[in-house]
Amino acid sequence: MARGAKETAAQKFERLQGELKEAKAALSKEKRKERNKQLMALGIYLEQVYKMSGMEVRNNMRRGLENYTLNPKVKALAMDGFKRVDNDSPPVPAVSKPSPQPKAVPMPKEQG
Repeated sequence: MARGAKETAAQKFERLQGELKEAKAALSKEKRKERNKQLMALGIYLEQVYKMSGMEVRNNMRRGLENYTLNPKVKALAMDGFKRVDNDSPPVPAVSKPSPQPKAVPMPKEQG
């Protein structure tokens, strides 16, 4: 330091600015890490929904992605994810609704 052991106001200001910059960078890093964890969890959830769905839901999810404005690289990666799951897990067959069963009509008791 220029003037003995005393820090000038300008030097203190520069030092504090540097510390603030470092603290902001550390906070940004932590926020990015948390966001990445959330993105991973959301991706896992959506993949599970896709895996457990029939063709109609899968087609709706694909159409939604195709129609949504995204960075082309991100969209291509997501479409590749759909293709991977399609290859690994075929769609769940559509379950047709069972036809309603007629209500059982009690037989009249025979009188003997």
